[in-house]
Amino acid sequence: MRRFLFILAAWLVLAGTGAAPAWATRLLTTGLEENDGTYGTLTAFNSRSSLVTYSSTWKHSGNYSLKMTSASASNIYVRRTLATAMTTGDLYVSFYYYTTDYYDTTAELFYERTAATNPSGMIFENTTGNLVLKNTVTTTTQTSAAPLSLSTAYRLEYHNVIANSGGSLTLGIFLGDSATAIETLTISNEDTLNGDILYLVFGNGGPSSANFTHYFDDIVANDGTGPAPFNAAPGAHKICLLTPNADTSGAWTKAGGTPAGTNYGGVNGIPGTPVDATNFNTDAQATNVDRLGLSAMPAEVTSDATIISVDVYARVSAASTATSMLLRIWDQAGTPTDGPSISLPSSTWKILTTAEHLVYDATGKTKANLDSFDAGYIGGAADGYTKQIGDLWVNVEWLEASAPPANPGITAHICTAP
Repeated sequence: MRRFLFILAAWLVLAGTGAAPAWATRLLTTGLEENDGTYGTLTAFNSRSSLVTYSSTWKHSGNYSLKMTSASASNIYVRRTLATAMTTGDLYVSFYYYTTDYYDTTAELFYERTAATNPSGMIFENTTGNLVLKNTVTTTTQTSAAPLSLSTAYRLEYHNVIANSGGSLTLGIFLGDSATAIETLTISNEDTLNGDILYLVFGNGGPSSANFTHYFDDIVANDGTGPAPFNAAPGAHKICLLTPNADTSGAWTKAGGTPAGTNYGGVNGIPGTPVDATNFNTDAQATNVDRLGLSAMPAEVTSDATIISVDVYARVSAASTATSMLLRIWDQAGTPTDGPSISLPSSTWKILTTAEHLVYDATGKTKANLDSFDAGYIGGAADGYTKQIGDLWVNVEWLEASAPPANPGITAHICTAP
């Protein structure tokens, strides 16, 4: 009976505000436009954070990419923690990669690992620029026939069919946004699970390697759950950033050491380092809503671009007692969509987990449609505890409508266990 009343109460909250949960499922969307390695979507988790910077020297799209450089150092990487460790299913990771200098010791570009640092699948780059796909459980490797060209943008599409038997690893190597792989490396019919998968790691988490400069941009990660296109390889994509720039309607209280003059001003600290205590918005009600207008789609997004997804992120906390809240997005017709419940920790600011951000399937939407979208949030939990939100931003996944350039010839390498 108590469970029924809880569900009924939750339904009444949503029904009373005109929205019902209809979010999509995705692990990660980032174009690195947050321009912050401490509080952004990816965290620089290393002892040499000064060697991980956000750069405009090269970028696949937008204004920034992630730059890693070293004269002699190891453990230069960023990572994203999964809300729940994976022990089965599919993991798809796609990112753009550009280098002006190879490692001088074979080292990692990407890997998945457990909390105890045990990796499963890994992508290495060797000293001549060849990529190496490795299953660390069986030690099987596949090496690309051709090295990567310096100062050239590549897209790497990684897929782990996670299983203790009959699993597989695949790495597709693409030139830029091409739909055709230059090479495909495959390790199949093996154990591809080294305990579990909790972290996605980008960069060198291992040996010292001198004089390299690497760039990462436009990172997307899917699992095999949910509807298309979020249950398969992401394919070619670009990512731009939208931020709040207007109060369509505001019910939350402006707060902080120096409260903003507007509700949108309290949550638009991205890009850059968030100032959690300086200004934020707060409320203790279940149905109060802040609906905020968003900045215009950037000029680089063509009018006929294919819009793939809209992914809303935030930094949040509870004032004293842990509680929860929801993000919300409104389409060009004003139709709202709520995201999953967000857990707010007591007196601690956090970025949303991979299970809490609001992913919206934008299939069929246009650039003009996105210019009329709003984003915001609602209390959700009717517990009377104070909720706080310090930053809100939107990552939009898109691609030009024109066909990508052709690639050189295709080479496939397949290793199958007996």
